[in-house]
Amino acid sequence: MDTCKSMWRLALGTILSLTPGRWRAGLRLNEAIPWVRATVLSGFLESLLAFFALIDWYSHSVTTWAANALDSALRNGPERAVPGQAIGFSALVLWVIHPLTWLIGFFVIEGLLRLLAAAFTEQIFGTHGSAGVCGLVLWESYGPVAGR
Repeated sequence: MDTCKSMWRLALGTILSLTPGRWRAGLRLNEAIPWVRATVLSGFLESLLAFFALIDWYSHSVTTWAANALDSALRNGPERAVPGQAIGFSALVLWVIHPLTWLIGFFVIEGLLRLLAAAFTEQIFGTHGSAGVCGLVLWESYGPVAGR
């Protein structure tokens, strides 16, 4: 029975470790949840899911862009003078500079940094997205009052 409770605490901590520390402190669950293990697991899952999303985005976008360019070349379009390798490389370059690639890559790196911070320094960081929302809410709530 105790291992079942431990599993649910770890699952709850994995989800709650995504939130900013200020929100976690308000819940008063510090002794009940193994924050370090939960954050390591959360960072690993965030990084892994974002990596799979990056692979899916790559396979969808590059194949579509390269297929469109090759179809245009076969129809005697402007790409007819460009070799096939250059068309594939240009699709790869478009994928690298696309904003969605950078956004998904951000979550891969952020998950790894959260994992490493929790594993080696026992610091629990929420995601930057939730920290940004928290900061925006606090600024909107208390910024004008403080004279900012």
